[in-house]
Amino acid sequence: MINADMPNLIQGLDLKSDGHCDLVSSSPIVSTISHLYPECERLYGPYTRKDKRKFYTLYDGINRRAILVARLLLELKLGRRLIHPETVDHRDEDKTNDDPDNLRILSNSDNSRSAHTKIIYGICKFCKVEFLLSHEQRSTRGRAKSGPYCSSDCHNNSMRTRS
Repeated sequence: MINADMPNLIQGLDLKSDGHCDLVSSSPIVSTISHLYPECERLYGPYTRKDKRKFYTLYDGINRRAILVARLLLELKLGRRLIHPETVDHRDEDKTNDDPDNLRILSNSDNSRSAHTKIIYGICKFCKVEFLLSHEQRSTRGRAKSGPYCSSDCHNNSMRTRS
């Protein structure tokens, strides 16, 4: 619905000194947010999570609700709230890139399937060759496991050189 300056959502908001925006304003972005979330009276943010994703906090007078910027931007673009099975997917897989053209709607199952079918490469710790990671290697990435290795030979050679 709103296209101009959507990535710069903060510029369209009339923020008070404590960082909140009353959702009663003539700004087109604020009026669209208040139309999407009629139960909310204030918007706080933006804040940044540890994983570098930005979010706003909606306040209805009693409860606070966090909403990711990507979700809010896509809802503003569509002019409606996303329904339960719909999720936001980043086309370029960069969760911090909240450009509306980079966002699309996927169902939970499609988003999950998409995450598991992505081609991910690793670099063998022994021979330094780039190779396609298996599903098991992808699921253990970042954990304190040895590897990844491109083959069992590289794994075995690596074990021999440690001794």
